[in-house]
Formats: sequence, C-alpha cells, structure tokens
Amino acid sequence: MSEFTKHREVPFFLKAVLSWFVTSVALLLAAAAVFSFGALPLSGMGYASSLISFLSAFAAAALAIRQQGGRWLIRGGIVAVTLTALLLLAGFLAQGELDRGAVLSTVGFNVSGALAGAFAFGAKKARRSRIAGRIGKGRGRK
Repeated sequence: MSEFTKHREVPFFLKAVLSWFVTSVALLLAAAAVFSFGALPLSGMGYASSLISFLSAFAAAALAIRQQGGRWLIRGGIVAVTLTALLLLAGFLAQGELDRGAVLSTVGFNVSGALAGAFAFGAKKARRSRIAGRIGKGRGRK
C-alpha cells in the first residue's frame, strides 16, 4: 500500500466527489422537471445552473467537513479546487475549448459554494469546541 492511500484524505476526497455528483444529479433532475412543466421560463436556466453548481459544491464541502472535522478551511479549499478542476476538464473535453464566461462561472460558484459549506459546518464546530474547552477548564465559572 502506498503512502498516499494510507492517509485519511482518500475517503474524505472520494466522499466529497460522490456527494457532489449525487447532489448535482438530483438537482438537475428537479430543475429539468420544473422547466419541462413550464413552471419557470427557459430564460432562467442559467440561474438554475449557477444555483445547482453552488449547492452541489456546498454539499460536497459540508460532507467533507462533517466526516473529518479539523482543518475545515483547508479541506473546503481542496474540495473547491478539485471540483473546479474536474468541471473545467470535463467542459474542455466535451467542447474542445472554454470561453471566459464559462470558466468564471464555474470557478466562482464552485469555490464560493465549497467555502461556504466549509465555513457553515467547520466554523460552527471549531467555535463549539473552543467554548467547551473553556467551560471544561473552569474559565467560564465564577
């Protein structure tokens, strides 16, 4: 077994990518149903795509933080960079080239979604552990 596969990073990474994929597919199917029944105009597809990108990255980072705990900002950044790289690679392989708008949209929504998920779940846990440590040491008592 190599050094890389011995670390705990491999399961966190695979679970984050799988969570992103499952969330994306579920949200895409829901958006397709909404648009196919005419509940929203077709001009809103770009906004729906951006929202799906943000929420999928949020879910992937949130799962990674909930699974591993510590170093939440680093883990959120790793998830953000990985998802962005995978999406840009898939877009390049499918299209043969990428325009600036697609790159900026992909980077912006995935990075902001992953960092928001990391902050939402990581900062809360870190704050709780600091408060519990203070109370446990008797600092909070009079």
